[in-house]
Amino acid sequence: MQGHLNPIARFSRSCLLGLLMVSTMGLYGCPSQAGSENTIIKKNCAEKPFKTTTLQKSVRSSVVRIIAGGTGSGTGFVLKNGDGGDGELYFATNYHVVAAADSFEAEWENGDNTTVRIVDLEVVKVNPKEDLALLKTSSLGRKVPGLNLNSKAVSVGQEVAAFGFPFVTASDFTLTVEGGEITAEKRTIDNREFIQSNANINPGNSGGPVVDACGHVVGIATGKAREQERISLIVPVARLIELYRDYKAPRKTPEEEIEARIQAFFDAVNFEQAYDAAGFMSRGFLRGQVQPVFEQSLDDSSRKLDEAKKVLAEKGYNWDSLNFEQQLEIMEQILSQEEFFPIQLLLLIESGQMNVYQGLRAYFAIFINRIFDPVDSSRVVRYDSVSPEAATLRIEAKGPNGVRRYIFNMKYEWGDWVIDGIEAL
Repeated sequence: MQGHLNPIARFSRSCLLGLLMVSTMGLYGCPSQAGSENTIIKKNCAEKPFKTTTLQKSVRSSVVRIIAGGTGSGTGFVLKNGDGGDGELYFATNYHVVAAADSFEAEWENGDNTTVRIVDLEVVKVNPKEDLALLKTSSLGRKVPGLNLNSKAVSVGQEVAAFGFPFVTASDFTLTVEGGEITAEKRTIDNREFIQSNANINPGNSGGPVVDACGHVVGIATGKAREQERISLIVPVARLIELYRDYKAPRKTPEEEIEARIQAFFDAVNFEQAYDAAGFMSRGFLRGQVQPVFEQSLDDSSRKLDEAKKVLAEKGYNWDSLNFEQQLEIMEQILSQEEFFPIQLLLLIESGQMNVYQGLRAYFAIFINRIFDPVDSSRVVRYDSVSPEAATLRIEAKGPNGVRRYIFNMKYEWGDWVIDGIEAL
């Protein structure tokens, strides 16, 4: 990305609020073959009474608090393939729990009421669109229970329990369990499918397991519908199974992997899934290229917000007495789209409903369709350099507006190729 980006807000307010319905649980959320997939994935749960007290005993020792260095914490859980020998221990959580950090720890209660803490967790595979992350560490040298993943589809009325570390105070990290039922097997929001439940999920529960009567994971807590009580959204465990299988699969050649990712990126551009397309950018790109422009925009937006508050005060409105939704509605009425969108992001970040990394990704998404035209076909013209971890390539993209050419710098980050730099030719 070169030159100054002039923000043109292409997200509608309803689009961004839809996004926030599923991402407001943020922070404040050659491969080893050790462990057989058959020990992780179960197809069903035998008929048995649902007893939360029993589940607490069997599940709690596998639920962890994921500490993302310098940015906060969320919840995660151990997959059932820690063999206590020479294998590796795997953890699952939400992508947004880890996205903004560079170091990760896990902390949880052992069966004997002692605390286990691991300081060298490594993120090995992520799926930003599905909000999932897979982490691992070397075996602890002893058996860790871990949780099975239930691949059978859930049903409406099925009883479940959500485990996690919801925030009560800045220093209180008590593991809680919330019981409830499945209220919708499939709910689609912004091209993503969720399970809906009335189990009470709160900030800090991000990445925690939602389990059935057998203590098998049926989904991963990710958020809840804003301004609505007890409508919790859960990522189906099938998406985590896919992520785990992708990680375990042998790597293809860098060229094959890169070209598949480029195709997926342009598919997201074509279908106007700008936020998903922004998820293909490296964290370094967002920090180095997008963040300076974003921060300048936030400075400008802060001044405009102060001016708007004065206007509102003159009209008899007390800004602090308005709830968040009312503030957004008034902002939208008195500001242009170009002014409103950065302010909206600023308010969401300040209120803790969006972390800075999500803000960067949302901010860059407004430029996707300005940088890239719709594409009928794309191809890699040549690789200037390529290795298992980095590549520079030239791309030709054909669309209704003609042929566009780019240089992409790519890097292999957290189990996938991401775009680390863009130059239009």
